[in-house]
Amino acid sequence: MESFSVATFNVHQWVDAKFENNLDRVTELVKVSAKFTENIFLHVSKWGLFQKHDPDIVCFQEATKVGHEDFQTKNQRFSHSVKHYGCSIFSKIPLVKNE
Repeated sequence: MESFSVATFNVHQWVDAKFENNLDRVTELVKVSAKFTENIFLHVSKWGLFQKHDPDIVCFQEATKVGHEDFQTKNQRFSHSVKHYGCSIFSKIPLVKNE
């Protein structure tokens, strides 16, 4: 593999600024599409920085165990994952742990 894409998001324990669950919106954000996503996070909707993507690796900060498991269930194309102290990594590429 010559190249791969990585996306990273702070998912704020899978709730948005209105304290509403944002798991489905985050899931939709990492799917392939060229249209803009609105209201995923305040800074995204304010500046329109992100489009939907299909990354090879996606990293989440402030991710809960339940959200990690739900995201994995809804996103089978990420066949490899790891969760550690509030951070989740999902990958289409095998992950290797180095000591």
